[in-house]
Amino acid sequence: MTDPVLPKSYKRAFPFPICTTSYIYPAAILPNVQRLAPFFDEIELLWFESRHLPNAEEIRAIARVAAETELTLNLHLPLDIALGDAQRLRRSRSVETIKTVFERAEPLSLSSACLHLNLDPSLGDPGAHRRWTDRCFESLEAIQQWRGNLTGIVVENLWYPFEWIQNLIETFDLSVCLDIGHLFRYGFDAERIHAKFKDRIAIMHLHGVHGEKDHLGLDRMDPRYLKRALGLIDGFTGVVSVEVFAFQPLAASMAVLERWPFTP
Repeated sequence: MTDPVLPKSYKRAFPFPICTTSYIYPAAILPNVQRLAPFFDEIELLWFESRHLPNAEEIRAIARVAAETELTLNLHLPLDIALGDAQRLRRSRSVETIKTVFERAEPLSLSSACLHLNLDPSLGDPGAHRRWTDRCFESLEAIQQWRGNLTGIVVENLWYPFEWIQNLIETFDLSVCLDIGHLFRYGFDAERIHAKFKDRIAIMHLHGVHGEKDHLGLDRMDPRYLKRALGLIDGFTGVVSVEVFAFQPLAASMAVLERWPFTP
């Protein structure tokens, strides 16, 4: 049985570069990039596990596909990075992981690299939050000293108020990955957060949210949220990544986007 394909290409079809993830088909990253490259302006490479990064040969092959198809690439850094962890050893290993990832990804000419500043939900008191941000600061400073700057690193909003890391964003002049689905999933004022960080947003993650489930197709988005989500994208000229992980929700999402009257 052959893999399903989208009915048309969406390259340059929107007022913004349209993107999706490197896990739409149940295969490795390279085959996904090869199959999706004719249909999208950009692919979000999911390097979720630091123990399973693509090897040099795979990366060279991905770079060739990108060059041949006028495809740009962004990267989602591993989810096991913990720059604010209470254990110094784990923080140190996380910094080293970021160094390894950037060295490995150098041939790819990434448009951005998305970072989660993970926070343990059990750290509920203000003192714990401040200590966590202090540890994140030290880790980011170490990366900056190694790299020279943090250009291209975008920090994604998660379950906690984004203002908790606003000082880090401003101090290190970081860009923002606004995950619109997360804003609705965790009950934040999406329009307020968007307005507050608008000048720093380089990429938006878009996916359906219904109840406590996210990363669904946009066809399954709670109707209360869909119009607001697409309204936040209207007028944006950075990358919009449809962050789903299977073909059916991707196809359904693209059909929704195609029907929306975005401002040219």
